[in-house]
Amino acid sequence: MIKQFSDALERIFRYMLPGVWILIVARLSHPSFFACIHYDRSWQLILLAIIAFCAGNVWYVFHRYTVHQVIDRLAYWRTKARLRGYRKWLIEHVAKSFRLREERPELCRPLEMRAAHIIFMFIVCETVFLAACWHEQYSWFAKIGAPIHWVKLAAIILFLVATWQYFVLFDVDTEIVSDARHASRSGEMTR
Repeated sequence: MIKQFSDALERIFRYMLPGVWILIVARLSHPSFFACIHYDRSWQLILLAIIAFCAGNVWYVFHRYTVHQVIDRLAYWRTKARLRGYRKWLIEHVAKSFRLREERPELCRPLEMRAAHIIFMFIVCETVFLAACWHEQYSWFAKIGAPIHWVKLAAIILFLVATWQYFVLFDVDTEIVSDARHASRSGEMTR
């Protein structure tokens, strides 16, 4: 039961929540985009859910393979003190991670959930920053007035917090994969 709940929560974080957040920020920053929507019509709510699902996945994928990849490379550089060899290391690490997922799923599930949380943190920061920079004249972001600079600063600071959390996750992930590799080697030698 708990595993099923955890799996469902992970899918919500990964696939639906980013899109819902994006629609909320879009509604607050560009209300004219939503002027024709009647929230009492179920087919329009279904359409919004489909848009949220698609927008969230598109943003998630683009973040994962752009911003996230740059941060991953920085984390590699931080731990290995070099940039060369990243691609080879990444291929090996991903292969070992997939084997570990099959052999010890209880180790991987918390890491995957934490990764989904961190990517959601990044998406929140990115969307809030963009909305604070580009919004309609009569939007909620425009009504904030002068403190809008504080919103931008908060988004930047929280982005840095998410980056720090990513570095922590990177360290934990590489340590777990490395320990599992050493444990499997020692297990093979004792057989």
